[in-house]
Amino acid sequence: MYIQRVKTSSGATAVQIAQKRHGKRQILEHLGSAHDELTLAALEQVVRQKIQVGQLAFDLDLHTDDTKTAPAKGPPPVVGWGCTAAWQIA
Repeated sequence: MYIQRVKTSSGATAVQIAQKRHGKRQILEHLGSAHDELTLAALEQVVRQKIQVGQLAFDLDLHTDDTKTAPAKGPPPVVGWGCTAAWQIA
């Protein structure tokens, strides 16, 4: 599921919950139309809450209670790179 924004003929932005099934877009619910950025942001927040209902979240906190180190800042260091064949032709 995803948020779909569509311009209407009146110039407003319609906010909908949509999904793709078998390559076709299917609109599940129309939440409303916004004529300004504040209303648009409010409608999008409602859509996010509706999409997240019933979905489990991953706990990505990799540090346990025993770990006293702070999380690393920035991207992890690159320690090596290369390319190897994943298959061989016999």
